Amino acid sequence: CSCTVMGKASSKIVTSRACAQHPHWYHEASMAEFVVGDALLFGVWEDDWAPLGTALLESFHFHPCDFEGELALS
Repeated sequence: CSCTVMGKASSKIVTSRACAQHPHWYHEASMAEFVVGDALLFGVWEDDWAPLGTALLESFHFHPCDFEGELALS
């Protein structure tokens, strides 16, 4: 999985591969380039070469409160 601040490619965070049929992403990280109003783009792959999809999370869904829920991949 990956997470990137939209429009700020150098902010990309990549996590290790999950070995589960229905994985959950509990990764926490700081993104120095994030400012209020920025959206986060999540990417999910079957393998390094097989994308499953992406999901966009607008900042009002997680700031100032945390986000807990599911995102649909497109």
